[in-house]
Amino acid sequence: MTKAPERRGISFREAQNALASQRLTLCTVYGMARGARRRALLLEWLRTTDETGTARSIPVNCRWQANTIDPDLQYLMKKGVLVRERSFGGRRHPKNRSSHKRQTYLVLAH
Repeated sequence: MTKAPERRGISFREAQNALASQRLTLCTVYGMARGARRRALLLEWLRTTDETGTARSIPVNCRWQANTIDPDLQYLMKKGVLVRERSFGGRRHPKNRSSHKRQTYLVLAH
């Protein structure tokens, strides 16, 4: 009988060190256990900018992406810290005229 491999997520301290050295990715944060520490790291990750200097966002609700049924994301949306933003697609509004499909992102509320 073989033993199933143990799944070990990243610890909060390891994630903080990775964030400080700009090596923290969204996948790393998602590997953590749910709770206040994970929410804090998500917000820290969103407050930083990427390599090009643009604000970060979390793509949601497509295959292999975050989902809005995640308890931590729901908590942050309910508190008003995160808001949904749509881009691309559609024909009615000039901003949305594009051949790409629409994508939903979670961004920090202004």
